[in-house]
Amino acid sequence: MPKASSGWDDDDDVPLASMGNSKGAAQATSAPARALAPKAKEEKKDREVRQRKPQPSKSDFDDFKPSSNRRSSSGKQTLPEYVQANMGNIIVGTVVLVLIYGSIVSDGTNFNTDESASRIDPYKALGLSTAASDKEIKAAYRKLSLELHPDKNADQSEEDKAKFDEVTQGYKILSDPEKKKKWLNHENVDDKGIPSDTLTLTDETAHELNKGAWLLLAYADWSSECWDLAETWEKVGKDLGRYVHVARFNYEKSPKLAKKFQTFSVPMIYCYVDGVRTPFLGEPNHVNVTLFITKCLTESAEVIRDSSAGMFLENQDQRVKAMLFAQQGMVKLRLAFRSMAVQHKHVMDFAEVTYIGSEAMRALFGVNEEPAIVFIKEKGSQPLKYTGKMTQVKLAALFQQHQHHWTPRLNEHNFKSLCGAGLLGTQPCVVYLTQGGPPSVGVMETLRNASSLDLDAMAASTVDRAPTTYGWVDLAEQTEVSKAFGGNKAQVVALDALTKTFAPYDGPVTAEDLKDWAETFRGRLESDMDPLAGPLTFVREARASGSWRQWLRQLTPHLMTTIAVVAAWLLWYALHSLWSDLKMTGKKDKLKKVIEKGRAKIVEGETRKLSKWEVLEKQNSEARDKKRMVEEERDAKRLAIEAEAAAAAARDAEAQKVRAAEAAKQAALAAREQPHAKLPVQTPKSQNKKIVEVTDVELKRAIRDIVAAANLATTTKSSIRLALQAKYPDLDLLPRKDLVQVCMCVSEFVFL
Repeated sequence: MPKASSGWDDDDDVPLASMGNSKGAAQATSAPARALAPKAKEEKKDREVRQRKPQPSKSDFDDFKPSSNRRSSSGKQTLPEYVQANMGNIIVGTVVLVLIYGSIVSDGTNFNTDESASRIDPYKALGLSTAASDKEIKAAYRKLSLELHPDKNADQSEEDKAKFDEVTQGYKILSDPEKKKKWLNHENVDDKGIPSDTLTLTDETAHELNKGAWLLLAYADWSSECWDLAETWEKVGKDLGRYVHVARFNYEKSPKLAKKFQTFSVPMIYCYVDGVRTPFLGEPNHVNVTLFITKCLTESAEVIRDSSAGMFLENQDQRVKAMLFAQQGMVKLRLAFRSMAVQHKHVMDFAEVTYIGSEAMRALFGVNEEPAIVFIKEKGSQPLKYTGKMTQVKLAALFQQHQHHWTPRLNEHNFKSLCGAGLLGTQPCVVYLTQGGPPSVGVMETLRNASSLDLDAMAASTVDRAPTTYGWVDLAEQTEVSKAFGGNKAQVVALDALTKTFAPYDGPVTAEDLKDWAETFRGRLESDMDPLAGPLTFVREARASGSWRQWLRQLTPHLMTTIAVVAAWLLWYALHSLWSDLKMTGKKDKLKKVIEKGRAKIVEGETRKLSKWEVLEKQNSEARDKKRMVEEERDAKRLAIEAEAAAAAARDAEAQKVRAAEAAKQAALAAREQPHAKLPVQTPKSQNKKIVEVTDVELKRAIRDIVAAANLATTTKSSIRLALQAKYPDLDLLPRKDLVQVCMCVSEFVFL
């Protein structure tokens, strides 16, 4: 019998039935991979994938099903999606805006007033249609008056008396063409309309709105609110009429004006400046309307401080600068200053200096007391400061006097007032004629000195006299003016715009000579001057383009408005994005919790599935430990048996040697005694032993027969190997270990 070996697998003592219940796991670990069929391997792989793939519960993700308002894959929401998602908010916001707009446009308006509700319909009272003729009206009145007259009906009821009064009043209206017209126009038939001392505009006189600033009232004669406002409007007209044009228009009789000002209700008050309409919203009292018109004129004057004064003063040679130094408030003064800015916007620049941040400007111009107005004319001249009494009349005279430079350039806006046809009097002006560009510095200084001498003479005079203006004109630009002088070659002329005459000057160009020559025109007759050869027409000049700083200053309000709108939009977008992010964060947290819950369920299921494997693994581990203990005992017994066998073999060998020696001695003695006798030849016992040869086919068949006849619940690989060894005791199975293992696995797989 061959020696036992420990080169076999550790699962020899595991029952074959337990290995079959693990669904092939034992075969996969113990048998070589080539023993499994490809189809069985694929089925096993698919089964494991299905077992380990997460299968979330349908109810866990019900809140996250795709919906129609879910954002696109790019993360941006299209306009239809946004409208659909926010339809409720859009409808509510639209309703709120409509209600607000309705409350604004209907402020102060009630078309269903007591007066309009108590109006008698004369046609209805007489039982006629509006197309009835005068003859039909008279016939109907006679018929009804006979039926309802108190003298004809002694027992007349109160209802009949009231009806008779309606018939009488209706006939009075329809029999008077003027009252009939007023009734058809929804006017008050008993009054001649709301009286007013302010100007009343119509569609035919609407072109007057292009001149200056206007404060307008839209009214209707039948409106009781308009009648209640009439007294306040008259006070406003008398007070503010000194600063702006105050007028009114009947929005029913002037449909074009009503359309231009978008008048849908009465009374409505508007401010109209440079084509811009601004409605008044609030209580229409004197104070509120004054503040309203003052704010409307804000754009006519700039607001400057030390940091922006340089840009305002940089083109002082082109236009006269006027600056107002005043503390906060002083509404009437600011209104008067801004009204002057509207009147003289073509020849002057106006600015209001802030009370804070303008210390350097106050020190520069010597403004120690307020209010004060400073005039800045061309470079080289001293600024003029006025700190006297600030009345509207005084301011009008002040701006009329200082609206031009000391030596102004004549143009279409100033030549009439400077040359005897305006508010400055009838004194002709002295004009220096150039042929391209302004006069030289010396000539400008001469003209300025002459003007100064004339002002000194006017101040020293005991009688009222108009000042003489010393200006200049470029004939290269004003070709029509050159034609009006009829080819005159004189360098200096005296021009009277009122009488359209001129006189050339051929003397020396000095300040004293020019001043004395201008004095001679105060007593000269019109015949002493030559008539102009043509109309005195100046070319319309565009305002001189300023530097980029001026353009920036002019665009600053618009830029600030744009920046404010963009900032408001960005703020709204940021808040909207923040709100969306907060909502998405909440959804993500909820989704994360659901996912974690699903994963926990999956892990729990996997744990339950793997628990079976753990039990089986524990059983296999216990079986291996038991097998190892059995093998250790068996190896110990085998080693003891082998040791005893080796000792017995040694004793036998010694005994054999002794016997062989004795036999040799006996043989030697016998040989001596019988020298010719033959000794028998002894054949070794091992040489007579039969060698057993077993083929692989026989071995496989034997293993199959053993497995088929065995009980798989108790049979192990070890028992199969012992049975095989018993069948072939002289066969060593260890060299053919692989063949035996494969045959046992195949037989087990077949019979399971």
